[in-house]
Amino acid sequence: MVIRMELTKGAPVRYISHLDYAGLLQRAIRRAQIPAAYSEGFNPHMKLSFASALPLGMTAKSVYADLELKKQMPVGKFCAVLNEALLPGVMLLRAVILPEGKKETLASLATQAVYLATLPNVTAEEAERAVAEFNAAQGLYCEREKKVKSKKRHVKPQVVKKTLLLDDYLLAPLSLENGLLRLSLKVSQGGSIKPSEVLGVFHDQFLPQLDLADVMLERQALLHDDKSIF
Repeated sequence: MVIRMELTKGAPVRYISHLDYAGLLQRAIRRAQIPAAYSEGFNPHMKLSFASALPLGMTAKSVYADLELKKQMPVGKFCAVLNEALLPGVMLLRAVILPEGKKETLASLATQAVYLATLPNVTAEEAERAVAEFNAAQGLYCEREKKVKSKKRHVKPQVVKKTLLLDDYLLAPLSLENGLLRLSLKVSQGGSIKPSEVLGVFHDQFLPQLDLADVMLERQALLHDDKSIF
């Protein structure tokens, strides 16, 4: 059986890498004595997969992962024992058993990501002006450094024009809510725009006073065509 999980990545584990987060979860699964399935071969590994990796320093309300079990286990017991084994900052919110034969991977399902970003040293008026100028601009590019040379990427096509969140309200591509900047970005297995790259464009063209080093990012949701991938 395969169990799909929705977990958190809170402030206490903000500065651990995706690889370390995966290791933390694997150790908790072993401590909880959950019958996880492993691959065969010389170096067997737990059959655990994630929807999308989180960058270092980012928190998340929703981290999605699939875990294959080698024998049946009630979902209620699974949630209870795993939550007892998890460290502060990581919580299992819910879990479901996937239908047998379901082949779609989490990575292939994610098409949108919704982020919240703080804007230190920026007033509400300055932020509102910058959002309006961003939304009105036609050509906005960021540069991604490569091993040989940098590559220019057009930012605007990667911003989702409308995002239907789980509570059924619509938000603009970039909007302010409760003093936070909300970004809705496309997700692609071929390479997605990073929220830090969008914020870099804000700094370079609209908000030079924005201190990028102090920006705090939280991923609020991963979606598939405006619906939860859970």
